[in-house]
Amino acid sequence: MLLLGSTYFFRPDFRPAISFAAVFSVQLADWFRNLPAADTIKLDRMFFLVREFVHGRAWVMMSVMQNWQNDLIANHPRLFGDASQGYAECGEGWWDLLERACVRIEAAIGPHDTFETEQIKQKYGTLRWYYAGRLSEAARGAVEEAIDLAEARSACTCETCGAEGRIYDRGGWLTTACTPHARGEPVPIKGGFENLRVVRRLVDGEARIVSCRRYNRIADAFVDVDPASLGMEE
Repeated sequence: MLLLGSTYFFRPDFRPAISFAAVFSVQLADWFRNLPAADTIKLDRMFFLVREFVHGRAWVMMSVMQNWQNDLIANHPRLFGDASQGYAECGEGWWDLLERACVRIEAAIGPHDTFETEQIKQKYGTLRWYYAGRLSEAARGAVEEAIDLAEARSACTCETCGAEGRIYDRGGWLTTACTPHARGEPVPIKGGFENLRVVRRLVDGEARIVSCRRYNRIADAFVDVDPASLGMEE
């Protein structure tokens, strides 16, 4: 493996797998499917560790590249126009919730709709899914609901193994984990606010609650919650 400038190359004729955009961050770059067999890296997991210094402390950021990400793209080609952008930057424990979201999105988009995943990643311990395309109003609502469900499930699903978990603070790095995979301290949650998803929007110049729902992990669905029951003003 050669280190040339800011990019790792495994062979002179091999496309870059990881690009270091800056000293303080690690970003997953191009990862392509259907490579010639001679160029295929036959490893279950590849770990690239980069130390970054924030406020005088060192953090370690980890990107895990596994075959399941390629399978997700291959199983849902309509959702991933550019495979290098749609390659999921998260742990294998979220594979199932991403698969559920893909199935829901495919069911939502019609023959005249267009959808392309721009990025899937973990941020602040939960899933983020960014996309572009032209969707009907009905399709957009269903797509947003599918992504909301996936993001809500990620907040209570171990990113490593997929078991039920919660968000932990690993010295400033948030991650969702089950008890066996937990590191750091659990992020405290006020009683009654577990798995709560509140959406506020500007109405007549004031931020108002337009949606207050609790995610039910067993049913994989949202349940409406009265904000007043939690002491929140609408």
